[in-house]
Amino acid sequence: MIAVYTDLQGVTYRSKLYKLNYNVESRSRPYSYAFLVPGVESGGYFIRIMLEEDAAARPQSSTTQEFADFFAKLGIGTYSSQISPLKLTDIDSDLTGFEGGFPYNVSGKHYGLLIPYHNGDKFFGKVVRIDLKDGMANVTKCIDSYVIESYDASTGLSTFEGPGDPSSNDTCVYVMDLKSRYPQAVGFRRGFLSYPYGYLSPGEYSTVVRIDLENFGLNSTRFINLGSLNSHFGGYSGGFADGSWACFNPFRTYVGRVGGIRSNLPVDSNSLTPYYNSIMVCVNETLWNMPTTMSVESRMAAVRTMDFSIIRPDFRGFADALRVGRHAYLCPMNIAETTYSPYLIRISLGVYDIGTALDTANTTYGGIRSMVNTLNLSMVDTNLKGFSGLFTAGKYLFLVPYRNEYEPRNGQRGHGHAVRLDMNDFSMSGISHFDLTTTTRNQIPSFADTQLRGYSFGFASGLYAFLVPFFNADFHGKIARFEGTGTDMSADLQELCLTYDRKRPNVYKGYRGGFASLWQGVDS
Repeated sequence: MIAVYTDLQGVTYRSKLYKLNYNVESRSRPYSYAFLVPGVESGGYFIRIMLEEDAAARPQSSTTQEFADFFAKLGIGTYSSQISPLKLTDIDSDLTGFEGGFPYNVSGKHYGLLIPYHNGDKFFGKVVRIDLKDGMANVTKCIDSYVIESYDASTGLSTFEGPGDPSSNDTCVYVMDLKSRYPQAVGFRRGFLSYPYGYLSPGEYSTVVRIDLENFGLNSTRFINLGSLNSHFGGYSGGFADGSWACFNPFRTYVGRVGGIRSNLPVDSNSLTPYYNSIMVCVNETLWNMPTTMSVESRMAAVRTMDFSIIRPDFRGFADALRVGRHAYLCPMNIAETTYSPYLIRISLGVYDIGTALDTANTTYGGIRSMVNTLNLSMVDTNLKGFSGLFTAGKYLFLVPYRNEYEPRNGQRGHGHAVRLDMNDFSMSGISHFDLTTTTRNQIPSFADTQLRGYSFGFASGLYAFLVPFFNADFHGKIARFEGTGTDMSADLQELCLTYDRKRPNVYKGYRGGFASLWQGVDS
């Protein structure tokens, strides 16, 4: 895709060429799958879920699909062949506790990238790439077809291959140990894609990572320790790319009583407390190749920051970010540890890129206020706050319900208020929402399920929006599916309970990310 713009003086500007990927689900088409990213509580099971099954309880109509097996427990369990599990801990015991991921296509292959966070024992840095289309079609073969790549200062790069004796071209699972190359490259919270690169956002530490998806491996991977530029940098979750800039979304960091934000003073070591971040950091592509021997001033020239608390102190603690066209959206999660945010942020990225837009804004009256629009979702409904992610379908932006109040007495069960924004109408009138927990489901039996709450991620596939199960007072496995682009989102709500799987009951739960099967759009 190429964008062309002509200004009032008749000067024409042409954008660079963009490659587009499309999420596609079509009835009676193979490879229509969802993939879920395992958290600590998922036992290392990366799973593929078939999104299309012939209806068991009633004829499948042209407008609805049966999501769960009527003959399973309560009519919401899985079909016998609906789940294909790949137990990553059978390859390496470290491989669980990921936080987000994304699918991509390269050289005719269809991959998913899993982002390492905390595996229950430690923050870790083992990125996992999985062959989603060909490899996951045969998980028995896939589990033996792996490569683990690491680096040793004395011997250089080394690889350990599974018994399937794979080559780098047909490996099903490729594990890249970032920590072996860069010790602080651990504990990431989500990431984002800007082909041909994938970016990892540092959740616990301050090292950002860029992975070359066309030349996957440690040799082509780049690292930047943002903490070496500014000791306050760190504590991000996801982000977005725009032009030559990669922007890291502010989420949660920590503060010490003496040393302040991200204190490393010994006196603070036992008294650090969570602090929700308000400063987005954007790095230019030139920074990835600058030697660390250059001065901090020279390197900071390739960095831009955007402090949302300048506009309002409560503008902080965003769970994720997503760029759509010439805008980026930040997902409201927390203002403080027990206070949840209703503030959906939209950033105008300008005609060229966010770096140029920030430079211009910082020389004009009002500064970054001219770039930012905000919706206080709680003005629509007081329950609309505390969301864990963003995704799109057509003209709609969806917010994933997670938790909207601090309620330890009932186990922090979270909420189920799904929110949709018409991106052509960034106002209160553009908001639609419904409560999953009180909505009659389009299944047999059809009663509402009060446990449809506490989700970590979401994605769209065809007509439908899907929410990834995480925690609702317990780690759960209840996927919610609804017609995201329909006039009434609540009209076709269905659920699939992964813990009612017949082969592995009470196993598939507590997932930390998910995505749909991805088909290549424009190649050139």
